[in-house]
Amino acid sequence: MNEQSQPQPMPQTKPAMVRPWLLIVFIIVALAGAGYFGWRWYSNHKTTTPSPSNTTTTISTADWKTYINETYKFSFKYPKGLLLEIQNPNDALTPGQNKTTNTGLLLLLKDSASQDQIYTLDIENNAYKDIAEWANNMNTASPGGLQVHYDIKDTLVAQIPAKELFTAGEGGAYRTGFIKGDNLYNFDLLEVNNYIVYKTILSTFQFSP
Repeated sequence: MNEQSQPQPMPQTKPAMVRPWLLIVFIIVALAGAGYFGWRWYSNHKTTTPSPSNTTTTISTADWKTYINETYKFSFKYPKGLLLEIQNPNDALTPGQNKTTNTGLLLLLKDSASQDQIYTLDIENNAYKDIAEWANNMNTASPGGLQVHYDIKDTLVAQIPAKELFTAGEGGAYRTGFIKGDNLYNFDLLEVNNYIVYKTILSTFQFSP
């Protein structure tokens, strides 16, 4: 009787074990790669909104109107679509006049269609030793306790040292102040979307001897 050979069982192989440190390295590389490609996507798709003060767009003033004030010996240009309203035009301030006097001249520049007030120029007797003191005073609390914080930067108006103030409160507003002779000039922008026009108007300021 022939003996039949029995099939030999196949040797069992143990599943390969992944070494823990290899798994950790793989996870780190995967996370680093995901982070890099995520950063690249964000950099290519994000949108940036430049602040008005960083915008360098220029506007032609060839067809603008010119306002000339003989009392204060200055002039400036403004867009023909604006309506100029003058208040207290004859209240000239003279050297030595009481420094508590408030407004000597107030100019309002309004949209001629909507009558919305966009820019104001206020001229009053100067009560500050320099424009820096005026700017710092703007950041102090009023007697009623209301305080508005302004960001302040240096600028020039007709080659005169000036301070530009910006507040983000209530939609934002700009104010530029400078001192000429005994008078303090405040030029305000009430709608920040018109910042380029505002700066262009300021660039046209001139004083005559």
